[in-house]
Amino acid sequence: MEQQRDEGIEREHTGIARNQHVLYLLPHEPAAVAQFLAPALERAAGAERDDASSPGPRLLVITPDAETAVDVARTASHLPAPPSVVPVTSARRGARLLAARAPDVVTGAPEALLELVRASALKLDAVRVLAVAWVDVIIDSGATAALESLLNEVPKETARTIVAAQDTPAVEAIVERYARRPRRVGTPAESSSEPLALRYLVTPAAARPAALRRLLDELDPPAAAIYVHHDQSAEEAA
Repeated sequence: MEQQRDEGIEREHTGIARNQHVLYLLPHEPAAVAQFLAPALERAAGAERDDASSPGPRLLVITPDAETAVDVARTASHLPAPPSVVPVTSARRGARLLAARAPDVVTGAPEALLELVRASALKLDAVRVLAVAWVDVIIDSGATAALESLLNEVPKETARTIVAAQDTPAVEAIVERYARRPRRVGTPAESSSEPLALRYLVTPAAARPAALRRLLDELDPPAAAIYVHHDQSAEEAA
């Protein structure tokens, strides 16, 4: 089965049928947005030519956070014939922007979008293409319930584009439930051997040199990078 999955991974997005579901395996970074957004916009534009009777966005892009939503809007603005996009960075602001104009594309995190849907500020009846980017990051953030509620609100005939950095069992479960038998584009990213762990030490300004010395003594790293705001801090660190 694993071999069949690998053989089914496509490297090009051309030739995707209008209502065919697609799974993109792309790194979670702004530079990757255009790879799934341009084809999704093309498919949504084709659906709009066929049916322009329903008001509302033709493309809905669900992102892990507001920052990724802004990346989607910024990328769209640099595409040929850029669409009108509302990035929902908060439900309150999103409601105001949606009341002011009818965009072609709406993008935002699951919780904020779901709040707008439940308040009837965002209508999903006209959505012809749905993109979830990046679904593995959304799952890791704990927003799976809000994501699935949104997926259940979108019309069943909507074409689904799923984007993930890692092809995990949780991702496959979402794909099986909401975008069965998708065409696969790209290859899974290699996972890092160790997750990055961040720890903080809060100390008064006067105690920073002593705290830094104790920290280096305790960790005893072979090398360290120290970032400072001004020359006095650099002298203290030295």
